Amino acid sequence: MDIEYETKTKNKVNKKENKGVSESKGKVNCANTPKNKNENVLSLDSTTFTQAWQETLDDASPYMPTKSTLPSLVIPIPDREDCLIISDNEYFYSPQRTFATLRSYEQVFEAFDYVLWSRAIRHFNFAGAKLLPMANRTSCLFPVFSSIHHALWINPLKIHDFKETDGLNRLIMTDGTLVETLVSRHTLNARASYALLALATIRRDYLYTDILGERPLDYLNMPNTPYLRLLSRSKKLHTFTVPVNDFKKQYEFQQMAREITNLIRRGRDNRFDTDSLKKFFE
Repeated sequence: MDIEYETKTKNKVNKKENKGVSESKGKVNCANTPKNKNENVLSLDSTTFTQAWQETLDDASPYMPTKSTLPSLVIPIPDREDCLIISDNEYFYSPQRTFATLRSYEQVFEAFDYVLWSRAIRHFNFAGAKLLPMANRTSCLFPVFSSIHHALWINPLKIHDFKETDGLNRLIMTDGTLVETLVSRHTLNARASYALLALATIRRDYLYTDILGERPLDYLNMPNTPYLRLLSRSKKLHTFTVPVNDFKKQYEFQQMAREITNLIRRGRDNRFDTDSLKKFFE
């Protein structure tokens, strides 16, 4: 798959020096207006590990996420098993694949347990069968491409615009980051709307129980960006497919089922005790 990423940094933190990177033939710089004069444009080919990739990773800090904050992008490094994370216009590095990186920080993100979350989503069958999103109570990420384990993960609330061109399309994030990709608008819109529908369902059932909203958009508070304005017309964001509190009940049921399974396993390993069972049902 011939996919390229082009990222734009406007306020690079801890930048050792300004490194000029020439654009490849046929590239178009369509990133947003920089916040300052020290702008740096990086052109990254997702299929080949280039010098531009190395320079970006040299400047990236080890990933230590902020509590409850999901990143804007998690990008797989080509031909390797590690990834680049972009959050609020800063670059971070993880030695793990994209999905493993996100799973390892679930508690920091205060995200729903992905296994239980996936079972609850599939129970209602409202977010597709594969490549399910990840979410906490305020934000979400969705994967694109064939394998979830090393997919490109995108925060839909951080998308500023999407430009279709001949060949590669351009995904522009709110922090100015620009990603050139073969992902189609149809695929992007479908995955983003599914993720936002799931997020709206969470926020309705967990955060805003006193708000009598009628549609997912009533619970999202989406930024006013060109892409999200168009996405807000999606039918998926105008109708809930799961009744109020049903998703919360299903997720809690999955939690309970896991606890019972763990108790049974402990019993088989002769580590089961009646006090644990009593505490579970109290």
